[in-house]
Amino acid sequence: MEHAKSRWNAEKIAGTVRLLQEQQTRFNDAEQLFHTAIDRRWDMHLNGRLDDHELDQLSAVCMESSNIATDCAVQLFRRLGMQAVLETSPVNRAFRDLWTAGQHGFLSHS
Repeated sequence: MEHAKSRWNAEKIAGTVRLLQEQQTRFNDAEQLFHTAIDRRWDMHLNGRLDDHELDQLSAVCMESSNIATDCAVQLFRRLGMQAVLETSPVNRAFRDLWTAGQHGFLSHS
């Protein structure tokens, strides 16, 4: 991976850092929305006010958060090039794990 990094020029590195920062902001926003939704529904559950509508809303937030996280990873993965695609790459492994988790049955519109 270090050898591949040496082939990147300063402009490509700066662009990748910007993309990373943009995707990190998107991810952080989705994560905050997710945790807020979980906390709200947990409080509702504890107070006996959790209904099907609220569960549907929570499910929608979970799906949207998962989609955003996966899309952030795709944007970065595409930018990293061939080194990231190699099966032995840690980036590839993390991407595959995230992609698999994002396809879980609990996160589908069935």
